[in-house]
Amino acid sequence: MCFYTYGDQFRFRPLFYITDNDKAWYKERYGIKYSDAYEVYGLKRTGCCGCPISYKAVEDLEKIRPYEPNVVKAAYAIFGKSYEYRQKYNEYKARRRNEAKNLYQYTLFDLIEQEERKNERKF
Repeated sequence: MCFYTYGDQFRFRPLFYITDNDKAWYKERYGIKYSDAYEVYGLKRTGCCGCPISYKAVEDLEKIRPYEPNVVKAAYAIFGKSYEYRQKYNEYKARRRNEAKNLYQYTLFDLIEQEERKNERKF
């Protein structure tokens, strides 16, 4: 499973079968230090700093603010309007997801009300 194709793409995941414990042991054994982005700032993933395409760009910038205030300031100066748009888009997506989830979902009160309407029609 560490090498497979996806459509016309080749995918290679050499660490697929290696457990988190094994990775931690290897890191300690060989004195490997991860980027401060992971170990100090607490980010789960990294990419281009402040990239407005990321759905959590603002959240990540706030995590690094205490350590890199000038980077955060620069990112907001460059992408500030994009972050506003992205936040609105995230809210829209969440609202649509909730609407879709609730579209076919009933509460007990909905079912009781539906039964009461059926009983009213019988009389």
